[in-house]
Amino acid sequence: MDWLLRFISFLIKTLFYQYTFRRVKRSGLLVYLKALQLIRKSLLLMVFLFFFFQMMIFGMIGMIVFGVWLWPTQDLELKLWVLFGISSFLFLLPVAGLLFAFSDRVWFKLSGAQKLVSNDQFE
Repeated sequence: MDWLLRFISFLIKTLFYQYTFRRVKRSGLLVYLKALQLIRKSLLLMVFLFFFFQMMIFGMIGMIVFGVWLWPTQDLELKLWVLFGISSFLFLLPVAGLLFAFSDRVWFKLSGAQKLVSNDQFE
């Protein structure tokens, strides 16, 4: 009869440990995702500040270039449209890269959190 009590005790302990392990793992994953989100937002702020200063420099160069190009010459309008097109491309290319790099889906996949969530380990 003693072995039956030890077996039941062992079974209850095992089930309790599995339940506790799942809860700790779930809360650990939540902490991990919150930390990942905080890191992503701080990186976004640093990149924003960097690009803010870059835009100031680009604006100064643009004012100089537009000032030079606005002197009366032949076919001025075509030169300004070309300059506008190049400037627009140079602005939209980094914006598209930033939107991709800081999306939740990309970070969720690259961090490995998608594998942890998809592995039905919490049931």
